[in-house]
Amino acid sequence: MSLPSLFSSLLPFPIDIPTVDVASPADLSDPAIAEAIAEAVAREAMAQGASPRWAWAYGVLVAEVVTGWAVGPGVEREAAELERAAARLTSPTGLEVPRLYVAPSWEALQAQAEDIAHWLEAAWLEARRRSQEEGVRWLTVREAAAALGVHPEHLRRLVREGVFPAAGVRRIGQGRGMLLLREDMVLARAARGGHRPGLGL
Repeated sequence: MSLPSLFSSLLPFPIDIPTVDVASPADLSDPAIAEAIAEAVAREAMAQGASPRWAWAYGVLVAEVVTGWAVGPGVEREAAELERAAARLTSPTGLEVPRLYVAPSWEALQAQAEDIAHWLEAAWLEARRRSQEEGVRWLTVREAAAALGVHPEHLRRLVREGVFPAAGVRRIGQGRGMLLLREDMVLARAARGGHRPGLGL
């Protein structure tokens, strides 16, 4: 089987990978193949909008699932995080995805292809989600209130009442703890004139 045909049904996006014919799944366990896979997947993941860090993490994870080799620019921890997230998303018991290089035959691998593709898609969605969060800056209530031109207690009340979107709020600690608000959401609301009476802030 050639690598392009193997990946045509496994990944959520096409990749440009050298045409290498592999006699059996066991022959996938090759560091050179792992490097080619990680690079091709990371390159396309970045083209699909992932940050370099999470694109490479996804590439390293895919390469490890296919070949057993973890190769890449020091993102093993991130790749492991994607693996755990994908396991949680695809299985109530958090089972790991089967490794391709241990399949006894191409036929046996084909029987698992749909599950593997589903798992790799879940890992990709997690990589994209983390890429989107990576550039997010969080403001304290005091900083957000200053940007909006309101008193911090007024902003806290509006958060409690659900006026500020839940996706834009993080709580750290117990009780009152620390409340953080997403800078981009605060600035967008300020740009819309969200501090004026009648607009919620």
